[in-house]
Amino acid sequence: MLGLFLGNQAYAAESHPPLMPEHDAKIVYEVQPQGASAPRKMTLWFAAEGARMRIDSGDGVASTIIDRGHDEVLLVLHPKRIVMRLNGRQGARNPFMLDAGMDYARQGEQKIAGLTCTDWQVTTPKGQAQVCVTSDGLVLSQKGVDADGITGEMKAESVSFDPIADSEFGIPAGYSVIERPSHAPTAGPTGGQGSAGQDQLPGQKSVTMGSGESQ
Repeated sequence: MLGLFLGNQAYAAESHPPLMPEHDAKIVYEVQPQGASAPRKMTLWFAAEGARMRIDSGDGVASTIIDRGHDEVLLVLHPKRIVMRLNGRQGARNPFMLDAGMDYARQGEQKIAGLTCTDWQVTTPKGQAQVCVTSDGLVLSQKGVDADGITGEMKAESVSFDPIADSEFGIPAGYSVIERPSHAPTAGPTGGQGSAGQDQLPGQKSVTMGSGESQ
C-alpha cells in the first residue's frame, strides 16, 4: 500500500504531496484489508529525517523496522524474542511510501484525527488510490489499490508528535538476531505475501491495506 515518505523535495506547484514527514510522529491507524471480516489496529512510528520507520501490529506480535539510510529491514517477532535482519533488496514490502514517480491529482481537503490534510488521487501501474496527506508529510488516510495491486483502506485515529527515541528503531534488548537465508520468505510489514510472492514469516499477522507503499 502507499505510504509515507521518500525525500522531501520541494513539490513544485504542488504537483505531489510532501513525501517525507518533517518531524517525529506516532500514528495509530484503523486498517481494513479487502476481505477482512473486521478492521484492525496498527501503529506507525516515523523518524523526522525520513529514513526510518517502524510498523507495529495491533496484537503486539510483530514489528517491522525499516532503515533506508542503512539499507536494512528488521522483522521483529516479539513472542519468540528474535529479529530477522534483511538488506534493502531482500526487504519487506512497505505500503507506506509515496513515490515521486507516481501520478498525483490534487483534490479537496478534510480533517482527520484533528489535523487538516489534502486529498490526492494517486495512480500507479496497478490502479488508483485516494490518500490524504498533511502539509508536513503525514498520510492520514488511504483507500484503493497500492503499487502491488493490493486493495484496502486505512484511517488515522490518533497522532502524537512527541520525540521518539532512537532505540525505538533498533533491535530490542535481549532479542536474538538472525540473518535472512536466501530462501527465506520476504514478508511485508503488513504481513501477507511479500512483493516476491512468498509466504509471510511465522507469527507475523496480515494487516495489508490499500492505496497506490509500504501494510
